[in-house]
Amino acid sequence: MCSSSLERFSQIMSKPKCEGLISGFLIAANVILFLLSLVLIGASSFILWNRQLLFFLLNTFGTRFFPRNFTIPQDNLNEIAAQIWALMYPMAGLTLFVGLLLFVATLLAFVGVGLSRPEVLIGHAAVMGLLILMHVILVLIYFINKQLFVGNVRDLMIRTFQNFTTFDNSTTAYFNALISQVFPSVCCRPDSTGTAPNQCPANFTGTSYIETGCKFLIEERLITLTDYFANFSFIVMIITVLTFILAVLIIFYTKIN
Repeated sequence: MCSSSLERFSQIMSKPKCEGLISGFLIAANVILFLLSLVLIGASSFILWNRQLLFFLLNTFGTRFFPRNFTIPQDNLNEIAAQIWALMYPMAGLTLFVGLLLFVATLLAFVGVGLSRPEVLIGHAAVMGLLILMHVILVLIYFINKQLFVGNVRDLMIRTFQNFTTFDNSTTAYFNALISQVFPSVCCRPDSTGTAPNQCPANFTGTSYIETGCKFLIEERLITLTDYFANFSFIVMIITVLTFILAVLIIFYTKIN
């Protein structure tokens, strides 16, 4: 039964139209992955090798989000930029590695299909298999250690916005109206105490920023955001799995012919 099924599959695959259709799908999928690899390489390279540019952008444009009468000390700006860069550096390195692997894999697919070289497609399938395995491992690590990952980002935000606790009423209103959908600033102000939502406890201590201030609100919003990116990555994984399967089918076709 198994041999007869394999024979029928071989007869289907022996048709030139079927091979051309599979090759077309493989090229189309790899064009998408090729463009994605360029985005990953470009974005990660910008973060890894343009630290001073990040400092410059923050110094130049960072204060424009606040009223004219409000200034951020230069030391605070430099500290914020350094913290952001330190947090993003390891993720950027991993992103660059994945982008380069994806770039190489897509080139192997173009060469393998264009020149009808099954040995090159074997290399393409091997790299794609590695990427699929890496993606599964990274997603599992993220969902298992989600609180640790989100906690690091949350603490950075809390430390950063601790610098902004001397607003008067007009400045606070401006600040909240500007980014209220992004950051619940009111819960991080020591002079904002009471029982209303997002307010700090009456006895505000040195650790209230982390323990009872913005911790849970920021964490909730960050988890929503990071879960979105993690779930979106499954779309890329589906395309990667598709290219792997198509490459294997073409390799099998060349073997039976």
